[in-house]
Amino acid sequence: MLEIRSKSTNIKSIKKINPSHNIIPAFSLNPEHSIKSHEHNTPKLINRLNAIKELQNLGWNIGIRFDPFIWYGDLSKMSLFFKEIFSSVKKNKVHSVTIGNFRMANNYLKKMVKIKPTDPYIFEKYISQILPDTNENTVEPRMYKIKEKISEFIDESKIFVN
Repeated sequence: MLEIRSKSTNIKSIKKINPSHNIIPAFSLNPEHSIKSHEHNTPKLINRLNAIKELQNLGWNIGIRFDPFIWYGDLSKMSLFFKEIFSSVKKNKVHSVTIGNFRMANNYLKKMVKIKPTDPYIFEKYISQILPDTNENTVEPRMYKIKEKISEFIDESKIFVN
């Protein structure tokens, strides 16, 4: 299997080849406000969804990646986000969905905290490493709540938590 993971909507080269079950174009998705806050100079959510639909219409099975998933505290808003996504794509052409936490090497994380100490995204990761109970009690259960919400839209056998 080869996964091509991106936030890009430049799908010209993929459109030139025949769909293959061994190649999975996968798109990282987050709510639009998270894209504006944390994913500077990347395509809007609607443009990513349009690229997914275009590839699915050509016969491709697509990977949907909420990795890293940026938690923003309101499960009802997240439900609307997931509804927007899974009502836009062909569910039978979704290869898999992954949900994952923000991950990076400790030394790089420490540098980022020095550069941008007030960024809540970085701060949560830093706190979870300093206080191991924090990660166990907040971050992991969130991933399973998100999995539960996504399973309302797509078969649970296709959903994986990293």
